[in-house]
Amino acid sequence: MPRKPLKTNKPTKGTRSQRLEKPKKLGKPVKKVERKFKPKDMRNVAPALIVAPSLPKAAFIGRSNVGKSSLINFLLNQNVAKTSKHPGKTREHTLFRYSDKLNFLDMPGYGYAKVRKERRNQWDQDLLKLFFEDSLLQHVFVLIDISIEPMKIDQDFADWLVEHQIPYSVVFTKTDKAKQQDKAKNLNEWNEYLETLRHPYELGIFQVSVHKKQGAGELRNFINLIKSA
Repeated sequence: MPRKPLKTNKPTKGTRSQRLEKPKKLGKPVKKVERKFKPKDMRNVAPALIVAPSLPKAAFIGRSNVGKSSLINFLLNQNVAKTSKHPGKTREHTLFRYSDKLNFLDMPGYGYAKVRKERRNQWDQDLLKLFFEDSLLQHVFVLIDISIEPMKIDQDFADWLVEHQIPYSVVFTKTDKAKQQDKAKNLNEWNEYLETLRHPYELGIFQVSVHKKQGAGELRNFINLIKSA
């Protein structure tokens, strides 16, 4: 006897055209979500990085690893300048906004550059161009590590600035790292040398310890007096 077909709940298979036919009732159409790219939220950008290029500049320069970037961060109360234990981290001229009236210029260190004996008259051409052609540059802060004995390259640079009548001040850094006796000796030698230079203006001299957060107040007061020519 022929077997009866088994009962099943599976739908009867139709033709290919029937299987591909769209159902009569569709749900609500799916909305396409377009990703909108919004401009970077400026509220999350450190104020020191919102630079107005037309403002006057105060430059910070010194030998490599003297603490330029650390001092700039200290004065700005923002960690925006790159710091490193290895010398030469700063390789380009970088602007930071100090106030509505002044920008800071973080400059590469000059201690590891190979220069000739005649460096007083043949200093780096980029430096010369900046100092003599940039009308916005109003003052130069020369940073010197007071924990070590005076170095000739620092003295030559101070002499070079005086010779070319470029306004500058001296900022002795790392005052916390030097023993009191060594610091007093180094300061005395520096004062004697600076007195031999014929400054056309009163020379500003400051001592700062970023580690102990000392000396920023007096330096800030001086910086706030810098005005465009």
